Amino acid sequence: MKLRGILLLLAVLALALSPLAAGSPWKARSYARWTSEEVQELLNDSPWARRVVRQWVMQRQVAHETLADASSREAPSMDIRTLTRIPVRTMASGRSQYQLNPSGSVPPSSLPVETRSATVSEHLLTVVWFSSRTIREASVRRGLLLGTLNEQAAQDYLSRPPQHHVVVLHGPSLGDLAGVDAEVLRSATYLLFQPSGQKLSPTRIQYLQHSTGGLAEIRFYFPRQHEDSPVVPPRTRKIEFHLPWYGEPLVTVFDVRDMTRDGRPDL
Repeated sequence: MKLRGILLLLAVLALALSPLAAGSPWKARSYARWTSEEVQELLNDSPWARRVVRQWVMQRQVAHETLADASSREAPSMDIRTLTRIPVRTMASGRSQYQLNPSGSVPPSSLPVETRSATVSEHLLTVVWFSSRTIREASVRRGLLLGTLNEQAAQDYLSRPPQHHVVVLHGPSLGDLAGVDAEVLRSATYLLFQPSGQKLSPTRIQYLQHSTGGLAEIRFYFPRQHEDSPVVPPRTRKIEFHLPWYGEPLVTVFDVRDMTRDGRPDL
């Protein structure tokens, strides 16, 4: 019992020292006190920044020879192996998007076959609700920490309210969209508000390049107002960002109930 009590105490202490125990930084304190680690989390894996992950099932099929089969030949016993890479699904915020059929060869059916599988995750994109106050403050804080932005420039940027809802894509697979015509991509992309089911298309998109070349991010601009009314319907719980991806819709889900500041949606 004494050892169990010590282990329980250590577990409680570990939880207390974890970043999650400190609470959400955007609720606990001003952006000027956010740490570099907290800024990175806000910009890459938070209610305002959703990671799109594709999962693969790696299957290895092994055909085993029996001892009798091996002893009947002079050649040493060997396993016959094939490796099959099966794309299973692409997920954004835990939602399955599509499933592809497995491919690959199969060991000879005359031998006993054992299939061994392992799931591998691959980060494709990060989808960021860039116009939100939280993300704008995190971007400013990152610039201040890196020394690429001064206090006056930061205040000037934050004092100007965004005129659009802006969704930004970046990530290792962004280059797959580099050759897509901007108008084609714009016309096939939209926001879907739940539970109302209303859709909203972007008015324009913008491709931003790295200073060294290559696509850095894509920005989608959606109107904030329509006939003097907010485009986001009242009581919206979730917003889906639909993006065409190799002929299939890639859907990223933002939970508005988690995207709040001062008790109001932060979009």
